[in-house]
Amino acid sequence: MVDWLVVIFLAMLLLWHLMLRQRMQKKTRILSDALTELRQAKQVSDHALARLQKLASRVPGMVYQFLLRPDGSACFPFASEAIRDIYRVSPQQVQDDATCIFALIHPQDLNNVRLSIQDSARQLTPWQCEYRVKFEDGTVLWLFGNALPEKCHDGATLWHGFITDITERRQVDVALQTSLKEKVALLNEVHHRVKNNLQVITSLLRLEAKRSGQPDTKATLTDMQGRIRAMALLHESLYRSGVFASVDLASYLKQLATQAFRAQSSGAVRLQLALASVQVSLDQATPCGLLVNELISNCLKHAFSADQGGDIHIDLHALASPDGNAPQWCLRVSDTGVGLPADFEARRSHSLGLHLVTDLAHQLGGTLTIGAVPGSGSGASFAVSFSVANLP
Repeated sequence: MVDWLVVIFLAMLLLWHLMLRQRMQKKTRILSDALTELRQAKQVSDHALARLQKLASRVPGMVYQFLLRPDGSACFPFASEAIRDIYRVSPQQVQDDATCIFALIHPQDLNNVRLSIQDSARQLTPWQCEYRVKFEDGTVLWLFGNALPEKCHDGATLWHGFITDITERRQVDVALQTSLKEKVALLNEVHHRVKNNLQVITSLLRLEAKRSGQPDTKATLTDMQGRIRAMALLHESLYRSGVFASVDLASYLKQLATQAFRAQSSGAVRLQLALASVQVSLDQATPCGLLVNELISNCLKHAFSADQGGDIHIDLHALASPDGNAPQWCLRVSDTGVGLPADFEARRSHSLGLHLVTDLAHQLGGTLTIGAVPGSGSGASFAVSFSVANLP
């Protein structure tokens, strides 16, 4: 009986051993398969990472992922090899902690960089920032960063972006700004000296006019003063504004007309201005100013008798521009005086002032129209329609 029990026990023990061995073999196969899958997944991951690094190496600058954790700490889960050129650290050095990167940011830019990162994380807006990094050897680089953020499930924020070295571009910008300042200073000096020289010429003409006993000579010298004063005022306007590429024609003509009118008017005649603002080049502002000065002088000399009052109107307005061509403008000087004489055309050929007005209209590339004031049939009107040239 005992022998049978021993046999049964041994049989059961053998059976349990066989079952345990089968389970161990099954688990070993499962574990082996899992390890194989892990190795394959790692190979795929390594291959993908290698391809990403290869692609990133072809991109100017550094491709990266930046992770800002909820506790405020940060790291670069991924950084291309270009980080060695940008920050002089390896990708491995910043995989867990980005403190060494922030230590390199220039002290004057560090706060702005931190604030821009916080704003981007809070609003999930693209991060863009220009800042400097300073290394131990004193080298300073200008960097430009651009990245898109996304929220992670644990509350962290992950950016995907790139950083490029823009030091050369910044140096070029500084050089251009310096050159521009020098040229602006030179142009200021040129316009200032031209204005002063024209004022000296005006003063000399005034002195000669006072010395002359001939009325015709005095009148000619006075007219010349007005023309030179018109050019001097233009250079003074450019000098004061500091803008040399264009002139606000309305502002310039307002100053010019007011000064010319005060210098020549007896007081009974009024000046009425309706000037729309338009930017023109110096080449167009000069003939416009001379034209207005000449026509104001002409109105005050011929439109009104000694005791007669009236108005002189100066109007600048835009015209309809057909077929999308350059903008058309009209500059008109008119008066409410006696109107044009019957023999105006005959007198016109002998008048230096009217010859000058015609030449100035041609210089503007415009069309000069002379006649009675539109809509009234009285007075005299001188209108020049012209195209405003494109500004550089």
